[in-house]
Amino acid sequence: MLYHLQKQTILQQVLPWCGEHGVTVVSYNPFYSGRFVLCGERAKVLGEVESSRGTSTRQVALGFLTRRKSLFTIPKSSNFGHVAENHQASEIELSEAEFEQLEKAFSVGRRRSGLPTL
Repeated sequence: MLYHLQKQTILQQVLPWCGEHGVTVVSYNPFYSGRFVLCGERAKVLGEVESSRGTSTRQVALGFLTRRKSLFTIPKSSNFGHVAENHQASEIELSEAEFEQLEKAFSVGRRRSGLPTL
C-alpha cells in the first residue's frame, strides 16, 4: 500500500482493521518517489527530531512511518549510502514526545475514502 508522510490515508481504516485481525501491511514509497524534501513547519519538526537524535531526516521518517509492529515499508534505493542509512533506521526508537510532535506536524486529518496509489 502507498504510505509516506504526505499520504497516510491507510492510518484511518486499513491499519486499525489489519491490527485487529493480525494482518501485516507492507507499504511502498516512504520517500515519495524522491520528492521527500519538505518545507515549512513539517521540515522544521523533522529537523528538530533529527538534530536531537543525531540521525538523518530519512531515518526519522522511517522510524515514524514504521511505528506499528504490523507495518513494514520498502524504501527503494540504488545508493548504497541510503541503503545503509535505511537499515540503521530500524534501530531508532522514537520517544512518545517525538511521535506526538511528528503526528501533529503530519496530521492526517479528514481524508477522502479509497486507497491512494501512484
